[in-house]
Amino acid sequence: CRRVNTADIVFIINEAEGFGTGNFKLIRTFVQSLISSLNVNQTRVRVGIVTYSDTPRVYAYLNSLQDRAEALQLINLIPYRGGGTKTGAALRTSLDSVFTQKQGSRKDVQKVAIVITDGKSQDSVKKVAVELHRVPVRVFAIGVKQNTTELQDMASYPTNRHVFAVNSFTELKPLRQILQKSICSVIIQGSVNSFKNSTDIKEACEQKDEANIFFLIDDSDNIDISDLSDTKEFITDFMKTFRTGPSQVRIGLVKYSDLPKLQFDLIKYSSISDLKKALKNIQHVGGGTNTGRALAFMESRLVAVSRQGPTYLIVITAGRSADKVKGSAERIRAQDVMVFAVGVKNSNKAQLQEISGDPVRTFNVSDYHFLKWIKNDILRQICGPEVCKDAPSDIIFLTESSERISQADFKKMKEFMKSTVNKSIVGLDDMRVGVMQFSTDYKLEFPLNKYSSKADILGAIDNMKQLNGGVATGRALSEVLKYFSASEGGRPNLRKNLVLITFSGATDEVKGPADDLRKSNVSIYSIGVVGGNYTQLFEISGISDRIINEVNVDLIQELDGILALKFCDPHRDCKKVQKADIIFLVDGSSSIANHFGSMQIFMESVVSQSIVSRNSTHFGAILYSDDPEIKFSLNNFNSRGEVLNAIKALVPPSKNTYTGKALNYALQFFNEEHGGRRRLNVPQILMVITDGEAQDHDQLEGYSNQLRAKNITVLSIGVQDANMNELLIMAGSNERVFFVEDFKKLETLHKNLSSVICNTTKPCKYMSACLSACLPVCLSVCLSVCLSVCLSACLPACLSACLSACLSVCLPVCLPACLPVCLSVCLSVCLSACLSVCLSVCLPACLSVCLPACLSACLPVCLPVCLSACLPVCLSVCLSACLSVCLPVCLSVCLSVCLPACLSACLPAADQHAHLSVCGVRGVVTEQRNLAGSDVVLL
Repeated sequence: CRRVNTADIVFIINEAEGFGTGNFKLIRTFVQSLISSLNVNQTRVRVGIVTYSDTPRVYAYLNSLQDRAEALQLINLIPYRGGGTKTGAALRTSLDSVFTQKQGSRKDVQKVAIVITDGKSQDSVKKVAVELHRVPVRVFAIGVKQNTTELQDMASYPTNRHVFAVNSFTELKPLRQILQKSICSVIIQGSVNSFKNSTDIKEACEQKDEANIFFLIDDSDNIDISDLSDTKEFITDFMKTFRTGPSQVRIGLVKYSDLPKLQFDLIKYSSISDLKKALKNIQHVGGGTNTGRALAFMESRLVAVSRQGPTYLIVITAGRSADKVKGSAERIRAQDVMVFAVGVKNSNKAQLQEISGDPVRTFNVSDYHFLKWIKNDILRQICGPEVCKDAPSDIIFLTESSERISQADFKKMKEFMKSTVNKSIVGLDDMRVGVMQFSTDYKLEFPLNKYSSKADILGAIDNMKQLNGGVATGRALSEVLKYFSASEGGRPNLRKNLVLITFSGATDEVKGPADDLRKSNVSIYSIGVVGGNYTQLFEISGISDRIINEVNVDLIQELDGILALKFCDPHRDCKKVQKADIIFLVDGSSSIANHFGSMQIFMESVVSQSIVSRNSTHFGAILYSDDPEIKFSLNNFNSRGEVLNAIKALVPPSKNTYTGKALNYALQFFNEEHGGRRRLNVPQILMVITDGEAQDHDQLEGYSNQLRAKNITVLSIGVQDANMNELLIMAGSNERVFFVEDFKKLETLHKNLSSVICNTTKPCKYMSACLSACLPVCLSVCLSVCLSVCLSACLPACLSACLSACLSVCLPVCLPACLPVCLSVCLSVCLSACLSVCLSVCLPACLSVCLPACLSACLPVCLPVCLSACLPVCLSVCLSACLSVCLPVCLSVCLSVCLPACLSACLPAADQHAHLSVCGVRGVVTEQRNLAGSDVVLL
């Protein structure tokens, strides 16, 4: 728990009659053990103490205890009082009097309440527990000899991580370390949210460019206004994850009680702001709970909707339905609608299962406030499959198999591996899986290239036998590296993942072998269970984002989907084509015969791996034989579904192969009137798909050059009898030529194109990142040198001019001020000195000495005051005028030096012009302009 950097933790301890002095002492010992593991002080972990029976009593507020020693001493001094069990009152006191800013509770610091009780409360706990959760306070409930229902009402979600029930007080001692580890682990993961990184889901959902999502929400008497408010907040946060719009992700909402009522349909609102306004206007009405009737209403609405793209129905209900739900729910799922059932409060688990049809899509929370905790679990199932398409990787599970593991836990570990595999896209061209066990020795169960089907992998995992023996984790890490090699089925250019599952601390050194794995670009996910050592897990993984440390195997079961998504690397570049103008130029000659369907499958695959919308990727298609013909232009469709339907409708003309004529014809369709976005610097690609030689071979080079001159990238896709030389002429580069021997292989060729399309459509992103790093450094150095030259020229000239100017101003000011004073002083002095002598001789002589002396004393006092006021103003004006002439010259010189230098550094020299042309700054390097004035503005 020393890893808990900051937290406000309040212990709420029951001291009712059922405890007895001896048992209360055990409770104090347990609390002391938890406090001993924390960095208690006012800067890091603050601790508060509340005890209760009939009435609660605060022994320490969050700003009372200054260090751990003081907290431990206080626990020893707390007396046992006895009495009743009013847990609700204790929770209320903790909320109103302890978790307050006045009493030391800090803003933006995780707040935790640990409730320890031995009996059913004599007052209600549910309402005040919900208020605590809303703060938010994370509530742990530890019960002795108690029904877990009330503990679950108090505890935070998920309850399996926050509720601990034991049969007697003596069981607290052996459970102390487990409870301590669990509580500390949840606090740490709650504060940093490391392994369960929601950015994975956000990144995945950004690739979900088309879907229909309907919410069906309970508005019966089972809920109140605050419940509806929580539902609205949940839906709003849910929507923010997607790109919403008429041709992207569409949201609809129906609420129900006695009768269902449509609030807004999928196409009514096209922006998040409009949807938020619509949600705000929904009012709570109340009534019965006819979920079955509401599902029947949705059944009829979803018939047409489900044909327009992936469709999802999220049902949120707070009570048992008064009518049957099974039939309508089954018919909805039969329409390929994925249904999620979310039960709150008094919902019926059996009915929820009937609605969703799958335990994985069934959720139950005690209060509407906890809806936000299940949001990512739903989103992961909606968005995960999309981002995991065409994301091949190599995965090896490295599992401890020592004698310290019980047979039951060993079986659960195997089930976890199987579940993770089940939620992944497995195959020799997709995710490959290998498994190695270890104890004192190691055993490779199967390498990466042994099995290509899920059934075979799952069967092999089932057949694993426990090795028993010691825990030589370091040795296993050393040995597993070689199984990522090409000879063992590894693919060197793909992402490599190692999943370590261990139940015990290693008996050998792990850091060195783990460092070697990471240096070989192996990402290590460390899952520690029961006795897993966090320090060792961190040494192995290297970063906390890849570590999970749980108290039992049951708690890792929910990580299967999270891990499967991480395998897909949702943060990788080029998940989909983000923004481009792509036209398919498709050979429809007679040689295609019955193979045109393969061409369509290829085109559909390319479209499916692109974000298609008004502001993202646009597609067009031209069929050619004797003559080319546009089938749809770049500005015809704004959704993936429309483009896919248009591709399905294509019919080849089945004549000759005039590819040159088709290239010339295609050029015009990249222009603005046909939807081309060259003026906006959107990358433009012509994808030529042909299976034979062109009958106008001599025209290919000229027309291909014309396309490239307009910054249009040509990708040549050749099948079967296509001429390789012609493909190269059109593409202009070997890396843009793709050839397959038969049409069947064409259907999966899109996987090989992805990196080339990515580099063609996303260089500006890389250049921007590189320039943002390079330009500030270059300009800083250049401008500092240039400014020093400017200042060395301007400063002496300005100082000379300003001294002269300020003296000419200050002397006429100081002399009139000093002279009368000096005359008065000197006359007085000289007259008194000369009265006894001849005045006519003495006075002039005396004044000639006195006046200069007086003025020389007066002027040094007056002149600095005057100059200190004059010089800064003068220098400011002078330097501004001087630098205003010098700085533009500096900026022009530095930009003309730094921009070409950084562009040259940021882009590979061999392909520099092509990349720059896509980004719209080709002239910068090719013409080596002196960037000043309007050229800078243009860039």
